[in-house]
Amino acid sequence: MKKILVVDDNEFIMSMMKRIFRSKEFEVIFAINGRIGVDKALELQPDIILMDMQMPVLNGYEATKE
Repeated sequence: MKKILVVDDNEFIMSMMKRIFRSKEFEVIFAINGRIGVDKALELQPDIILMDMQMPVLNGYEATKE
């Protein structure tokens, strides 16, 4: 099963991503800010990361650099 990490602080977006990808048999992992996203990416090694660019703590640009 492919793993998708969704890094977003918007509950509506997270809900939509969950519906879209779980129906396609992906494992969907969520992070609510860039810092948590970086940590989960390093730990879980997802196949793809979908990143919001404007988030608290660490924005998407900074998280992508890390």
